[in-house]
Amino acid sequence: MTLVFNDSKDKGKPTLASLTVPPEAVRGLRYNNAQWHLYVSDPDPMAVLQFKLLAQAIEEAAREIQRNPADRDLKPLTPHDGSALFGWLLEQPFVLVEPLDTANLPAMFPSFPSAGPRPNLGMKSPSIQR
Repeated sequence: MTLVFNDSKDKGKPTLASLTVPPEAVRGLRYNNAQWHLYVSDPDPMAVLQFKLLAQAIEEAAREIQRNPADRDLKPLTPHDGSALFGWLLEQPFVLVEPLDTANLPAMFPSFPSAGPRPNLGMKSPSIQR
């Protein structure tokens, strides 16, 4: 699957970018506040990228999942449709997404504004006391 997204910070000059990921690199799909977020492994070690599925991609998926022709109204996809949406995504050659700002955070750390690639959580390495 190839994820297609706008990689430009300037909305006036869109720059298309893409990321091709094998099915085993897809880590999950989450429904949150009526939005679908896709998580994929980054080529960098221990990092996960987060993308929001665009409305156009969700509409295409809903039409196929609900077997609905283009002239009828669609029901919105709900968390119960997650498995069907996930299967649909894995079959698509191209999916329109929007990258989210929490990209490139290590997968083992929570995504919060002060976390960077190497957040300092005040942890100390284990030591042996004699």
